[in-house]
Parts: sequence; C-alpha cells; structure tokens
Amino acid sequence: MISYLRFDDKISRSERKAYDKLAAIKELAKFLLSKNQTLLGTVRKSKPNTPNELKVPGISEKFSKFAFTGEVTMVAYVPKKERIVHVLSTQHSDNSISQNEYKKPIMIEDYNKSKGGVDNADKLIREYTCARRTARWPYRIFMIILDICALNAFILNLVRKRVRKIIRDFKWFDQTAFLNDLSLSPLSNILYMNNIDDKIDYIMFYLLQLFDTHAPIRTITVTHRSPPWITDNVKYMMMLRDQALAKYKKTRLDTSWTYYKTLRN
Repeated sequence: MISYLRFDDKISRSERKAYDKLAAIKELAKFLLSKNQTLLGTVRKSKPNTPNELKVPGISEKFSKFAFTGEVTMVAYVPKKERIVHVLSTQHSDNSISQNEYKKPIMIEDYNKSKGGVDNADKLIREYTCARRTARWPYRIFMIILDICALNAFILNLVRKRVRKIIRDFKWFDQTAFLNDLSLSPLSNILYMNNIDDKIDYIMFYLLQLFDTHAPIRTITVTHRSPPWITDNVKYMMMLRDQALAKYKKTRLDTSWTYYKTLRN
C-alpha cells in the first residue's frame, strides 16, 4: 500500500501558521515516526522551509547552530568560510558535536555514514530503467515505483541466504586415466556371483572408488544465483541492446537510434 501526503492544498495552507516554516516537514516527520521511521538529510538554504536564523549562523569555520521544533532538529554547520551545510533530522534531539578536529555535529557524522545509499540506488536504477519521457506526472511516479521495485528485487536476490551444496568436482577429470583404471578393476568377478544384489553392490563399490579418486566429492557455497527469469535468450537480447546503444553513441545515426529503441522496448 502506498501512502502519500499533500502540502499544497488550501486547507493546509490556511491552517498553517506563517512563522512555522517547517510545518510541512513536521507533518511528514510525524507520519514517518508513526511508521517507526526517522528522517535524516540535507536541506538547501534557499528553500523557504529553512529558518532565517540558520541561513547565516556565523562566519567562523567549524561553527554549528541548532534549531529545535517539535520532532524536527536542524543544524547549520560551517565546514569552511562562506560555506554552510544544513542538515535536518528526526532521529536526533540534542546538539551533540564530535570531538575531532572538524567539530562536526553528530547529525552530520551519521549522515555522512549513510549518504551514499541514495547515490548508489540512483546509479543502479539508471543502468536498466523503465522510465520514458512523459508529461503526465502519475505515469512518471508509476515508472519510478517500478524501477525501485526492480532494484529491491535485485538486492533481495543478492542477500539471500547462502546455500551449501555437495558436488563432484570434475574440473580436473581425466577421461583417459579413468578408463584405464576402470579396465584394471576386477569387475569380472561378478561372473562368479549368484545373487544379483551382491553383483550390484560389488560394481557400485568399485565405481564409487574410481569416482572418488578422479572426481572427488567436495562442498561448495552458492552465494549468487541468477534470477530464474533471466534466461539465455534474455541475456542475448540484453547484449544486443547494449551493443546497439554503444553503436548509436559512436555514430549518432537515426537508424542506429531506431534499432536501439526496437531492442529496448
């Protein structure tokens, strides 16, 4: 189920107090907190949601100024002269500052540890996106949801529980040596046996000995398995699509672009 909030309707605007510039963010923060989720991210100083008191916190380097409003905490940090970084959080509720030489707020330290996730997600989505140019925003949101679902499925496929399998290792199997040892095995002794079960056990015993010598049993750990829907035909079509795109980037011909679009769709 997809939940959404709107901050541009007339009722919300009329009820919102003029001095509370973080009203929209606070409403979003309350909604996320009701789902046991917190919010941590950067805010542009040009945004109207940023209080004026934090836009020019000071001129000295390594200076921090905090603002608290309900569940939302915002900090303005000056890493170097004439540069201000604004971070907003519902996870932090104090003005803790690290004790290293940079004197960064703990909010920014936590943000730096996890800020690469969005960039990596955008990079992976751009590789195989289903988005198309459109002027209809509901269609655009739907395509974004499909891209995120595909990325989540890919991640879940990578982090699945490791599977241990027992196999026979035929990597160094020598067929000539195997047949030579097989010819030297005393399998002709089964001619002097009357019980069929004894004959089968005798043959299996020597065959297993040969296989254990030439193709020993070992245990492997399967950490990556290809998705079942990525067949050999799909991989071949993906290769043709990538080659067509590379050719278009090199030649910039309309025919190459048309061929690429045919393979892409």
